[in-house]
Amino acid sequence: MTFQPDSILQGFPIYMELKVMNVGDENADSIKIEFYLNDSDSVLHRTNIKVPADTSNKVEYIIQTDQLSPHASHKIKAIASLQSSDEYYVYNNIIDNSFFVVRDSIKPIFTVTIDGKEIVNGDVVSAKPEILITLKDDSPLPLDTSLFTIIYNNIPLSFSRADVQYTYTPYPNSESKIRWTPDLPDGKHTLEALAKDASGNFFDTTSLRTVFYVYNQPNLLYVYNYPNPFKNDTYFTFELRGTVVPDEFLIKIYTVAGRLIKDITVPSSSLNIGFNRIYWDGRDEDGDEISNGIYFYKVISRLNDETKIITQKLAKVK
Repeated sequence: MTFQPDSILQGFPIYMELKVMNVGDENADSIKIEFYLNDSDSVLHRTNIKVPADTSNKVEYIIQTDQLSPHASHKIKAIASLQSSDEYYVYNNIIDNSFFVVRDSIKPIFTVTIDGKEIVNGDVVSAKPEILITLKDDSPLPLDTSLFTIIYNNIPLSFSRADVQYTYTPYPNSESKIRWTPDLPDGKHTLEALAKDASGNFFDTTSLRTVFYVYNQPNLLYVYNYPNPFKNDTYFTFELRGTVVPDEFLIKIYTVAGRLIKDITVPSSSLNIGFNRIYWDGRDEDGDEISNGIYFYKVISRLNDETKIITQKLAKVK
């Protein structure tokens, strides 16, 4: 009896092969083979084979290791018996061998994103966000919701909620994903998440805890460019609030005389509720580097029939 391999990570199947020899001079038309696991009285697998005189045959079987104890040796005992009593010897009809199941010890990968990004404490998020909680693992053992603990505003999140969806992709791309699409009220919110894989490996020694804020009323705030003054290029930064991003978002840059030198249209797909950052290379509409000096810029946000405009000043220096 052999195993291939003889040591395997829990969750992977192991291949067993048993060679049965007939050393007699008559055909064995019906040999019953029974396999037992770890001295159990229950038959793990039973089959019948034929072995012609003075030849051999083999039995192949796949052993599933999902439910076997990890970090332990497991014994398989095979008992062969003829359906008739025409057998010279029976002492050599029993054989056993062992294989080892290895416990997974690698931490899973765990992420929490809100509207596609990992947030930091104090971030502003949409009042109707898409919260994705993802657990990825390299083990073949299946994942399920029992491996997650999600606490929202000090209350456990129920996976039976209508706005919660759970999906699982099996090995080799083992991944559990919780998609939560709530309608959140204004104010401060906390989300705490803890997860482990099926072997009991936690993604970290502590839970992932995030504090964020929600404002249902659309708004454009904290418009700045950084660095300012700038030498070569700069970023326009601002905060968006509400449930959805603006339909139209523009940044217009003017000389002090009021001449428009640069018109930046920001697509909605590049915006998100909360902090935003838009890059500018410091060049005008013709692609030329702007001269040193003071400039004004307008940030224009349009959502439905409402428009908000904020004007700020920037400086270019060498």
